[in-house]
Amino acid sequence: MEVNLENRAIVLLLILNLLLSGAIWFLLQPRYPPLPQVFLQLPYQPANITVDAASDLGSLKPVWLAFSQGGEEMDGMLEPTVSKMKALQPKYIRIDHIFDDDYYGVVSEGLANLDWRKLDLEVEAILATGAKPFFSLGYMPKALASGKTEAPRNWGEWSELVRATVEHYSGKNAKNLSGVYYEVWNEPDLKFFGGWSRSGEKNYLALYEASVRGAMAARSVNPFYIGGPATTSMYPGWLKDLYHFCSAKQLRLDFLSWHRYTLNPYQYAADVMSLYNEFAGRPLPKLVISEWGPTPEKSIIYNSELAAAHTFATVRELIEQVDLVLAFEIKDGPNQGKSGWGILTHEQAGLIAKPRYWAFSWLAKVKGQRLSLTGEGSQVRAWATKENEGKINLWLVNFGEGAVLEGVPVTIQNLANGQWRLTKEILFGTKSQLEVLITNGVFRTNFELAPNQVGRLILERK
Repeated sequence: MEVNLENRAIVLLLILNLLLSGAIWFLLQPRYPPLPQVFLQLPYQPANITVDAASDLGSLKPVWLAFSQGGEEMDGMLEPTVSKMKALQPKYIRIDHIFDDDYYGVVSEGLANLDWRKLDLEVEAILATGAKPFFSLGYMPKALASGKTEAPRNWGEWSELVRATVEHYSGKNAKNLSGVYYEVWNEPDLKFFGGWSRSGEKNYLALYEASVRGAMAARSVNPFYIGGPATTSMYPGWLKDLYHFCSAKQLRLDFLSWHRYTLNPYQYAADVMSLYNEFAGRPLPKLVISEWGPTPEKSIIYNSELAAAHTFATVRELIEQVDLVLAFEIKDGPNQGKSGWGILTHEQAGLIAKPRYWAFSWLAKVKGQRLSLTGEGSQVRAWATKENEGKINLWLVNFGEGAVLEGVPVTIQNLANGQWRLTKEILFGTKSQLEVLITNGVFRTNFELAPNQVGRLILERK
């Protein structure tokens, strides 16, 4: 009897424990609003920004001025966007589907008679924006494979196609472009793009080797970059396997690339830190996020001021973390209204600039030497630059789950005494100017930012 009572007591305790654990789990689950929220890694901490105008952390490289365009149309996608994109001063524009028969038809008449005309027009549009091309090497033409996401029937033929592509665009006797990126495939881990693995018959590593051997066979070419694997997320297994495979085979791996779609800006930097931890001190090639955005689905988020604030918050976390990050995408496809991934609507919808476009228009103005800055909060993040001794720029963004209106104290130290002009501006909001007199080398003000707002402060010596 005592044993039965004891057993019952144990069972009762187990049931109570399960019920309590379930209740705690339920209470801790996020409650999703109409737009997804960001789950911050830090408890709320208000910002109190201090900038040292006499510091110099080196030139700030605008790695964020790069864009990726998906296959929304089968030709002529970028030409209508040239004037608007030129204003953003892009460094690179990525395109995929370059070998598809129904897009550019490069291989439609076989390897012996490659036709570059339609692809050249797309590249000319890229160059007209001031950017260089970033090619995703894919997908398979009918002349080489049974399906556009299948392995080629003959790896040598794929190598030959890559060689011809590198010689055409990077060749000194052809397009004569320098610094072109060649990325082996697009999202190979995704079933829709082939569901490649790192072993077996459909082996991405074999695809990569054939691609590199083709690229390295190219003659009389300018410097270029080749890498991959452009996975749908930062999967350490994929990146490590490719890295070690290239080391063992003595293959070029100029960059490691992946994609990331999340509203959490901290996740982008966390990916990079995780990668460095995985490689445990080994030297890494260039790091490239070849697609990024707030959500992988086409969504009204992409036409919101939330997306603009997300752009600034993400760029802040990626400063000095990666070598290149390409926002997806430039323009929506037809018949998508304003809910596509683009920073611009399709021309059928007026080629309207969405809020993310205007965020990048501000980011194109980030120039100069990075200054030492302290006092960022859990939701208000910032960075500062000095273009010259007489112009200081401060960029701020208030972004995060449960973000509140913040009156951010700002102090700028080690300024020259005298008359300065202060400009305060809110993206999609107000702009004000004021003459200020600095007498002790220090300037103080308060910058008010509502949730999901971006602001900039400019101090110019008169």
